[in-house]
Amino acid sequence: MARVDPPELRGAWIATVANLDWPVSPNDPPEKQKADLVRQLDILKQTGFNAIFFQVRTECDALYDSPYEPWSHYLTGRQGDAPFPLWDPLDFAIRESHKRGMELHAWLNPYRTARQEGLYRVADDHITIKRPDWLLRFRGRSYTSSILDPGNPEVIEYIARVTADIVRRYDVDGIHFDDYFYPYQNPAQNFRGITGEDAETFRKFNRGFTDIGDWRRDNINLMVAAVHDSIKAIKPHVKFGISPFGIWKDNVPAGIRGSESYGGIFADPLAWLAQGKVDYMLPQLYWAFGGEQDYEKLSLWWARETGSRHMYSGMAVYKKAMRKPDGSPLFSATEIPDQVDFNRANPAIRGHVMFRAGNITDHNLAGIRDSLSDRFSRPVLPPVMDWIEVEPPNAPLDPDWFWNAERNGFELRWERPDHSTGRLFYAVYRYDTSFPIEPGKILERADGAGYITGEPGFFTRLNSPACFVITSVGYNSIQSEPTRPLCVYPRLVYGDQAVLQTEPVLYLEPGSDITWSFTLNDRARVRAELFTGDGKSAGLLTDEVFDTGSYSKTLDHALIPGLNGYYIVLESGGIKRLQHIRAKR
Repeated sequence: MARVDPPELRGAWIATVANLDWPVSPNDPPEKQKADLVRQLDILKQTGFNAIFFQVRTECDALYDSPYEPWSHYLTGRQGDAPFPLWDPLDFAIRESHKRGMELHAWLNPYRTARQEGLYRVADDHITIKRPDWLLRFRGRSYTSSILDPGNPEVIEYIARVTADIVRRYDVDGIHFDDYFYPYQNPAQNFRGITGEDAETFRKFNRGFTDIGDWRRDNINLMVAAVHDSIKAIKPHVKFGISPFGIWKDNVPAGIRGSESYGGIFADPLAWLAQGKVDYMLPQLYWAFGGEQDYEKLSLWWARETGSRHMYSGMAVYKKAMRKPDGSPLFSATEIPDQVDFNRANPAIRGHVMFRAGNITDHNLAGIRDSLSDRFSRPVLPPVMDWIEVEPPNAPLDPDWFWNAERNGFELRWERPDHSTGRLFYAVYRYDTSFPIEPGKILERADGAGYITGEPGFFTRLNSPACFVITSVGYNSIQSEPTRPLCVYPRLVYGDQAVLQTEPVLYLEPGSDITWSFTLNDRARVRAELFTGDGKSAGLLTDEVFDTGSYSKTLDHALIPGLNGYYIVLESGGIKRLQHIRAKR
């Protein structure tokens, strides 16, 4: 039995703001944009990822067909212009991710309205035009940025409404927010962060707070709670998580130094956890081991503080391309792989998410794709969140397997279970031919193809006999009971192939007797045995010497309760042939 890795989230952020990862260009036609996204998803699947964080709202715009916000400049080159021909990137990304057995989390920036005002033409129906009274504007040395005012109650309601619309209309596995709350300091722009820009909002909506910092943090808390509650009211299975800045407070834990979430951007992730308003925490731990932003100290602190909710580590793949002032690499070639290994050695860290996808799919920085492929070689499901209740799906129907002569391998096929709604993945578990089977032991991929898929089929090549069972996988990685075992015996051929000839498949009408046959080109002993689909002998059919010639034998159909899954193994002179028994369709 092969080693089995525990469940873990293996995610990648696909950033669309400024066309960082996708689309490659807003001027590309839809077919090129689709092909580029499919290529990225294929590479991520092949590398072993099981979750995609796809950015669909960058600056109160939309990379989906939104009734509230205009089409994104980063999609079409002109904010408000629909793609032509019309298509919906979020819907497409969901379907393509699910087809590959990967979760899709819609990634939204909750507050940002303009990274840099004047960078491109703003649509007439953009929120900055429709509701300028909702904005906070911040002037740097060379540009002005703006956000929705977190202290305005209408803004809180608006963000919850936009998010709820996505949950209601799209089959997302999760909603994900990044760390842009109140603005970060930017020394290069001589910008010290928010000062008195929200003084009037505080005067009008202070809710009895006297400390403006506490009030700002509570504004974020109220927004997070409103979004969480709106998601769970519509689809309780949809996960909601946030990726906060990696340092909660300066000198927490002891020895950590740097900008902080609590007093810098007025976000308090520990409050969201205490209130039960997030399903997972994904801190951006974009530093190496050691130093004043020590990855080890920070990751263990977050894992402890996250408690019963899930903690995943946000990891800075992009830093493998960056240099220190002395010209040496900021991250060593083994930094990210070492962090993955460290995470796995600490069970409270339930997964890893890489920033960004393009650094893996397009650049393979310092061989990171190869390192991750090695560590992610065995497919796993994301871990189950125990507090999210999901009914187990029904098992796949009519599992079967066939020899594919053109591809020189085996096809496993099954049908989607009856009465199933929403997306389903399928987990294919492989065993050797010893019994009884131990459920839940997924084996490594064969020939680079995953054993977790969103499609009702799987292709593999085998060098030795193996048995398979398939489960349906619903939301939150909840699995069905496994199917009956399918045992596959490779075509073992030794010596002269003409010595023993058979038909590979017997297609029969239900209720009819079974006629099996073989041809010998020389006098030889032939042994034939009937097997059930799970590899157990159902009886010896013959074991005697035959002269040269063709022979037909009849087997009473009453000996086989159901045709599918049985097969006959014929052996003569070290040569084996299989005859698979299948019902006519």
